[in-house]
Amino acid sequence: MKVFVESTFSSCENNAYYTTQIYEFFSKNGFELTKDESDADFIVIVTCGFDKERKENALDIIKHYACNHLYKKKIIVTGCLPKIDYESVRIPGTIVISLNDLVKFNDIFKPEIKIEDIKSNIIKDGIRAILS
Repeated sequence: MKVFVESTFSSCENNAYYTTQIYEFFSKNGFELTKDESDADFIVIVTCGFDKERKENALDIIKHYACNHLYKKKIIVTGCLPKIDYESVRIPGTIVISLNDLVKFNDIFKPEIKIEDIKSNIIKDGIRAILS
């Protein structure tokens, strides 16, 4: 199974932390991480909703993937925005996972190593380079 992970604002330490944790979750569980969303079975979008500009950027990115891949691929929206404004990210056909409910990744992917056991206390330098 191939997974594409996108951070909408990797300069935020909180976003980079969760993006790294999610990236490591897939990597340590043997999923193939791809840099091309068209190759992916799952698209995971880690959002930021700190201010109006970041929220609008995140929503634009979500809409881009929904317009191009909805119902062809599974799209998961997570990060801060679902906690801040859940209704804005609820697009039919997507899966929304708040940061408080990251354990839902375990339900979806049935991993050997659960997401709560992935400790990403070191934010990877260049997370954007890893994901893009």
